[in-house]
Amino acid sequence: MQPAVEKFQRALSLDPKNTYVRTQWAQAEADEDLPDAIKRLGEAAALNDRDPFLHNDLGDLLMKKKEFASAEEEFKRALALHPRYPGLRSGLAHLLAQWGSVLGDAAKWSEAEDKYGQAEGFDPKSVEVYNLWGNTLFQRKDFEAAVKRYEQALRLQPDDKVLQENLKRAQDGARNAKNQ
Repeated sequence: MQPAVEKFQRALSLDPKNTYVRTQWAQAEADEDLPDAIKRLGEAAALNDRDPFLHNDLGDLLMKKKEFASAEEEFKRALALHPRYPGLRSGLAHLLAQWGSVLGDAAKWSEAEDKYGQAEGFDPKSVEVYNLWGNTLFQRKDFEAAVKRYEQALRLQPDDKVLQENLKRAQDGARNAKNQ
């Protein structure tokens, strides 16, 4: 990465306000140094606060760091700047679904449900949202509700073997719960 860093530093010495260079540098170093990558993208966004894709990229990095509230702000800022771009809506839905999953893993059921509901509102055709929502409901042992979410996911992606297996497990759980 060192030769690339030197090129990025040189480019910024020639044009310190070049947000493209800052963005590329941040993306290149994200796997090695996430905090620096976030800092670099934050600097780029401060230089050009009207670029929705900078805010989207910053939201992606913040999500990787599990800074969900800050990531949500960045995704919403991106969406406010470019409301008709579908990728920004699905990015926000992805974030909210991931956040819901983390909350569900921590047994924060109502907070998780809220995040999944928001995610569904931003992308009602997201298989990921319904699958993760079903997983959380399954963890909570709300098998019938999990069945409904897995069925929603399967309507969107009917040949998915993982979804089919998740549905079967939830149906078995619902049957067993009724027999007890």
